[in-house]
Amino acid sequence: MASKRYKKPPPPATPDKVQKILSKKKSFVSYRQIVIAQVVLLALAAFAYQLWVRPSSSRGKDGEYNKLMNKPNSKTETKEKRNKESRSPDARPEAESGVSVQNHLKMQTVEVDGRELRIQEIGVKNRKSHAKVFIIEEFFSQYEMDNLIRAHDRHSSDESIPSPLFCFDDVMTLQSHLNDAGIPYTASDLDFSPGTYCTNATFSNQLKRLLKWSVSTAFYTGESKFSVTVGERIFKTTGLKSENGGKYQLTSYEEGVGYKTHTDCTLDSEKRDRYGTVLVYLQDVEEGGETRFPELDISVKPKAGRALIWNSMDSEGNCDPTTVHSADPVVAGRKVILQRWYYYHSFPTLGRRQLEPDLPVRLPGQPVVHCDRYDSGSCRWYDEWGFKHIKQYRKLTETGQI
Repeated sequence: MASKRYKKPPPPATPDKVQKILSKKKSFVSYRQIVIAQVVLLALAAFAYQLWVRPSSSRGKDGEYNKLMNKPNSKTETKEKRNKESRSPDARPEAESGVSVQNHLKMQTVEVDGRELRIQEIGVKNRKSHAKVFIIEEFFSQYEMDNLIRAHDRHSSDESIPSPLFCFDDVMTLQSHLNDAGIPYTASDLDFSPGTYCTNATFSNQLKRLLKWSVSTAFYTGESKFSVTVGERIFKTTGLKSENGGKYQLTSYEEGVGYKTHTDCTLDSEKRDRYGTVLVYLQDVEEGGETRFPELDISVKPKAGRALIWNSMDSEGNCDPTTVHSADPVVAGRKVILQRWYYYHSFPTLGRRQLEPDLPVRLPGQPVVHCDRYDSGSCRWYDEWGFKHIKQYRKLTETGQI
């Protein structure tokens, strides 16, 4: 039997030789290991990024306060400042807290039910103004307008609705209206129900015979198929996002009724304010009722189906005082409009029907006539109650606590 020949083992590989072998030997296994390593590194990087940019609401009491008050945290503010110069003028920034920002109009012609909604821009002559004003004819069909007016009238003229209570911005507003009516009476806080700026039923019935007011009813997104349809139509033609929109208001003006000069936004206010307005006339008016912008030298006559769109704030969220406007009193006929305000910053309760306050004590379903500041507002009938007539709420608002 032949003996096996002894085979001398190869000498141990040096580090340089090992590196040389590995550089030449690219097997499937080593490639897979490289891919796995890259995936792991990417996952770790993504996890680290989430820890860095997560909302401040998960980091202590200050973060929770910012979340509740819709205030951006300092990290968000820093990022916004850093990216400000890189944004295009018509960009739509979205705050990291989930706030939707509406800072521009994006008008475009679209077709609805076989009719073309053409955009017509009205030239603004005031060079200091940031406002843009547009008109769209036949925004609603005759069928839509007829049904909106019918629903508004049916709801506001229901004989089962109790007589309204009257509320005022303050004592001076009540006094001014009494002076206008030629009533020799000195108003005081004692004329208001406890905790409110509202008069009791007896006094309200007397005011009902003295004052004039417009009538407003409201509906909200999601309460009907039409509410969603009109929101989508507005977005397609104007770029105004539904999530930044408030309630839809149907408002009617009888002869002799208008609304005094005012701005839709509030000067030196926060950014949870009215950026833009969509106003649609639902019927022709024989005489009067124009929407007038004195600083812009613009006057728009009511015409059935005509939509009037404008912005009241600039792209940075500052209220533009040149957008001051008024509704001329109706001389002959009747004026009915649909109106919706769109806010620069959205907030959780925007566009949602809210619980009504307990004060003042009132009958079930009793409406309110609220008279705004005498020099810049008028009286209006509402089918729902807000909080601006509550003294404690007004105090918290004026001191910036809410």
